[in-house]
Amino acid sequence: MRAFFGLATGLCLVASTYVIQAAEIGGRYDVVGSNPSNQGQYRGEVVIEPQGETYRITWTIGSDRTEGTGIFRDGRLAVVYQPDNARPGVAFYDLRGDGSLSGTWVVHGGAKLGAEVWQKPGA
Repeated sequence: MRAFFGLATGLCLVASTYVIQAAEIGGRYDVVGSNPSNQGQYRGEVVIEPQGETYRITWTIGSDRTEGTGIFRDGRLAVVYQPDNARPGVAFYDLRGDGSLSGTWVVHGGAKLGAEVWQKPGA
């Protein structure tokens, strides 16, 4: 019986951690990324806005703006996105212990991955 309560307590702590993490991922991030095949790096801003069970993701890189929709589960953010005048893509990010997100992305039909790190300003 003691083992059951220990397990139940542990599961509750893990579940509450993900709820807290989900609530805390909203906000503005500085983004540093690299294009596939080392085709250059870029910097910009990403804004994550909670939208019910999903998240609206908006990238601003220079004068380019990209919109996406994300799902956050188990410490991972999955995003489908559509840049203006470009192919759509998909991205996966892991929430790191310092509150940043790190992940990879690919455009539809692409064979190489790009990478990004999102960091809260001042972190």
